[in-house]
Amino acid sequence: MLGQLYYLNKLRRNLGIKNALNVFFNFRIKKSGIAHVDFIRYPFRIRLNNIADSSTFTEVIMRQEYTLNIPFIPATIIDAGANIGLTAIFFANKYPQAKIISIEPASDNFAILQENIKPYPQIQAIQSGVWSKKTNLRLIDNGRGANSYSVAEAETADEHTFPAISIADIMQQQNWTTIDLLKMDVEGAEKELFSNNYESWLPKTRVLVVETHDRFVKGSSRPLFAAISKLNFSCKLQGFNHVFINEDLQ
Repeated sequence: MLGQLYYLNKLRRNLGIKNALNVFFNFRIKKSGIAHVDFIRYPFRIRLNNIADSSTFTEVIMRQEYTLNIPFIPATIIDAGANIGLTAIFFANKYPQAKIISIEPASDNFAILQENIKPYPQIQAIQSGVWSKKTNLRLIDNGRGANSYSVAEAETADEHTFPAISIADIMQQQNWTTIDLLKMDVEGAEKELFSNNYESWLPKTRVLVVETHDRFVKGSSRPLFAAISKLNFSCKLQGFNHVFINEDLQ
């Protein structure tokens, strides 16, 4: 009982009483995994037996860590490492005119992602992993939960691999000249993404939001900061993320 009351009070502090009661009833009493809050237009789903989903819900919905103080309204957004789609739907509600491309490699996450984005025609989901070049990738379960899958380059293609997609590929497919907002939570793949072939898209990115993963992949943030240092980006910390703003594109 005390645990339930603690959770309800935590929800109330972050979401207000109305939203807190809705989430609490659906997650803890009804155990449906489907809830609604007033700043997300449509109901969304998490897997209640999945600790990673609960963590993502806390980060994206409860704490609203992707509420960004930026000096423009984004029209082109990439969500790299989209997980179950909570960040994508958060952005779709905050920036309803934006086109959002969500990239997620894991099939179990991708299935929930598709459910959550179904009411939002402005979100396009691609089951793949972002990489710096055309290659094949394989999914790696690191044993840290469904929000911590990573990818690695595969020497040959087989039934366990899939084609990678690059940031430049997405821009070309969408006919975008700039990326207004690029959110990247790719479990260490930032090491590859900022080591090679970033020159075609990073200077054209207005805001970059990156969670770094040196705790899992040693040195993975070094190429990120090296690449950023070559351009006129300002930086601030927000929650788990580094938020970089391209001062030349404001």
